[in-house]
Amino acid sequence: MSARTTRKRHAPLQDDLRRVVDSLPGLVWTSLPDGYVDFLNQRWCDYTGLSLEKACGWGWNSAIYPEDLPALLDYWRSILASGEPGEMEARMRRFDGKHRWFLFKAGPSRDASGKVVRWYGTNTDIEDRKEAEGRLRLVIDTLPALVWSKLPEGSADFLNQRFREYTGLSVEEGLGWGWMRNAFHPEDRAEEGWRAAFAAGQPFEKEARLRQADGAYRWFLLRAVPLRDERGSVVKWYGTSTDIEDRKSAEEALLETQHRLAQITRIQAMGELAAAIAHEVNQPLTAIVTNANFSLRQLTGSSPNLEELRAAIKEIVNDGTRASAVVARIRGLLVKGASRRAEIDINDIIQEVVSLLRNELTRNRIHLRAEVAASLPRVQGDPVQLQQVLINLIMNAVEAMRLSTERPRKLVIRSGKSADGVLVQVQDAGPGISPEVAGRIFEPFFTTKAEGIGMGLAISRSIIESHGGQLSIVPVQQGAVLQFTLPVSSDGGL
Repeated sequence: MSARTTRKRHAPLQDDLRRVVDSLPGLVWTSLPDGYVDFLNQRWCDYTGLSLEKACGWGWNSAIYPEDLPALLDYWRSILASGEPGEMEARMRRFDGKHRWFLFKAGPSRDASGKVVRWYGTNTDIEDRKEAEGRLRLVIDTLPALVWSKLPEGSADFLNQRFREYTGLSVEEGLGWGWMRNAFHPEDRAEEGWRAAFAAGQPFEKEARLRQADGAYRWFLLRAVPLRDERGSVVKWYGTSTDIEDRKSAEEALLETQHRLAQITRIQAMGELAAAIAHEVNQPLTAIVTNANFSLRQLTGSSPNLEELRAAIKEIVNDGTRASAVVARIRGLLVKGASRRAEIDINDIIQEVVSLLRNELTRNRIHLRAEVAASLPRVQGDPVQLQQVLINLIMNAVEAMRLSTERPRKLVIRSGKSADGVLVQVQDAGPGISPEVAGRIFEPFFTTKAEGIGMGLAISRSIIESHGGQLSIVPVQQGAVLQFTLPVSSDGGL
């Protein structure tokens, strides 16, 4: 079959296709690979008032709003070079001279080798949508809040007027990742963390400090929620930034008050332990004096026994070290300072507290049994604060059994694993805790002691909760059991 015959057979089909495209309720066009427009449907020509001859090639430019034309041409050339589909918004002139917003979309058609052989495009009227967006933007700009939207990866495409006024940023300075790099405190600009939050695709909250136009920083809570398409993919993020500076200041003031109350309770506990502490320090000091006098007598003698002299001096060193350790433990409990968290073995805390309270337990004729589990996971905590909690629980147990004369005075300290992490229990053989007292025992200023201030257990619960754990009463038939749990360190290290 000849080429002429082939063209004749396809000509009616091409005419039919053209009539279909011309009747579509949309503006349709095609172009050659270099961007030369070789076809515009009848709807396109009717809308713009341009003839096909005038609009083909690059004549369609005359229908574009002059201010939008340079950007549209630059974008058109960029997708021609990339060979990838694209879309952009610009205003087109109607036949009556009025301009309306349109969405320009273009996609390539390729041959078997992947080479672009033609571009197909549409122009869709979005004027009503743009007007609605404008009204919505006006509403959002007047909201008494910092509002923004971001693209799926986290770069900002909209910052409301309140946000720009607060930060002093222009639109250009705030868009993209400028919202973070130009407005956030340097310590809060961990871009990897922010990108990871957006990449997760789930609603999130983050706290960060934003710089005001005058240069001062205030704390803000940033909340973000995703908008998804029908496939579930994130197409946009919407969020707000809420000033929480006053709340943060109140939290810091509360924390400082808790630290001061904790120090008071430590000092009160040390006051109650004064006799035991004096005895604890006096023992090694007495031994030091005794061994020092013995050493002096040996040195002033005619033939000192060097072995005995060496042993006495060694005991002086050991007793001095023991006295120093006692003083250091007491100073650690009394010193005022910021909380210092570290990975610790809870059994070490139990051992240090037992060493400090050993003479107090002996003086009150209390038999101690420690049931500590081996190889417990480490916990993240402040050693001094955890010692304070344990001292408080043990001293409360001692006080409860001090009044008991009928049953043996037994104290059990346990450690072990639990579903919530690491567990510590203090069990006494006292009269127990009545339901009425149990319901209020952790309330501030509630006490059953004649000279108590009622802050020990309240502070202890606050300390444990600040470590992410829980302090509670365990119901038992006899005596009382108080326990606390602590979460294990993130790496679960031993």
